[in-house]
Order: sequence, then C-alpha cells, then structure tokens
Amino acid sequence: MSETNEHSRLFLPSKSSPSTSTTEVTISWSNLHVETRNSSSSCWSSISSSCFRRHKKKQEKSRILLQDVSGTARTGQILAVMGTSGAGKTTLMNALSGHYGDNLLVPSGNVYLNGFPTTDTERRKSGHIGYVEQQEYFIDTVSLEEHLIFQAMLRLPSEWTDDERRSRVKNTIAQLHLNKCMKNTINQLSGGEKKRLALASVFLTEPSVLLIDEPTSGLDSYLAMHIMDFLSSQPTFHDH
Repeated sequence: MSETNEHSRLFLPSKSSPSTSTTEVTISWSNLHVETRNSSSSCWSSISSSCFRRHKKKQEKSRILLQDVSGTARTGQILAVMGTSGAGKTTLMNALSGHYGDNLLVPSGNVYLNGFPTTDTERRKSGHIGYVEQQEYFIDTVSLEEHLIFQAMLRLPSEWTDDERRSRVKNTIAQLHLNKCMKNTINQLSGGEKKRLALASVFLTEPSVLLIDEPTSGLDSYLAMHIMDFLSSQPTFHDH
C-alpha cells in the first residue's frame, strides 16, 4: 500500500442541493492543543503467601498529541490530512468529532460549527458530523440489511415512522451499491463491502461533514481505488 493510502485522513463534507436536506456547514478549529492526562496507578506485591503490600507506581507524565493546530473544512470540499504514523491524525479526527475520550485533555483551542464554538457533546449530538472510524465493529451473524435497520433505529429522529426508516435504509443500500449482498450476514462480506457498510451507517443521517479515518486501510489497490472513486462521486446524499 502506498504512503498516501496508509497515512491519509479525509474530510468529505457533502454538497447541499435543493433535492437534499443536508445543511451547509463550515467546521473550523483554532489552536487545538490535545495532550494525555497525567495518570498514576498502583499494584500489589506479595510479602508472604497471605500478606500483600500495595505499591504506588511512578506518575506518568502527560504527552502532547496536537499542538496549536488550526484549519477549516466546508460543505462540498474534500480535504486530506496527511502525516507519518503517530503524527496525531486520528487524534485530530477524534477531537473534531467530539470522541477524544476521557484519557485526553484539550486545555486550549476551539472547534466551531458555522462560526459558533462547540463542546464535544454538542458536536456528537448536532447531527452535522458523521465519523467513520478506522476500525468498525459489527455483529457478524446479522445481515447487512438488519445492521442498517438497527442503525436507523438508533441514529434517525424518534419522530420518524418505521416505514420512513426502512425507506432511508433501502435508499442508502442502493446508493452504496450493496443490493446484491444486503441479505448476506456480515461475516460473508468482503473487505470492500464492510467498508461501504461502515459508510452506509453514517450516510443514514445525511451529515453535512463526513470524517473518515483511513478510508482505504486494509484494502488492495483495486478496492482502494473503488472506494475513493465512490466517495468522489457522492456530491449529495439521498432524499428523505
């Protein structure tokens, strides 16, 4: 696999049009500084067969993962973030999507949606950002269609009817050319089909900004090119 495929990260905001409900969104980040928290731990050692003593390990120092990083991505734009392994690309994705976790700290900097500063919780719940992580976890024994129906129940607005959710699932399956394998269980899918299924799970909500971590990781050159061609050909999402 080439260096570009191995280390690139994509921002793929969708284009809005009169035929979609996608909202135009600009996401920007200013002077982001992300580091690990200071942490300490303890362990127990044996003094005798019935007596143990607790030891406090040395406190681990914080480690800077991102320092003063700024940028902007707009609806309709494709932006690649590239760098060597460990440069902080996934950390940036996690911070922008609001999924950076309790073990990280963002002591300075802001992430804005259309110029408004946001918290990580607000970004997760806004519905404007879709995030496809590098490693997706599926239940192997359910079918592709069943997986998306379950995702639709979780991700789509509660006021939607079952028929509306199923219609969205049907349209998404067609959009990602997964009709032929929709009844297959996930353990029967190829690597490329699983990658498209991960995209389909996010496409259900018509996000205005799509963050993809390693879109071609683990794929051969043919499948990698197919995925990239597909992403480049998706200027809009489907109708509701």
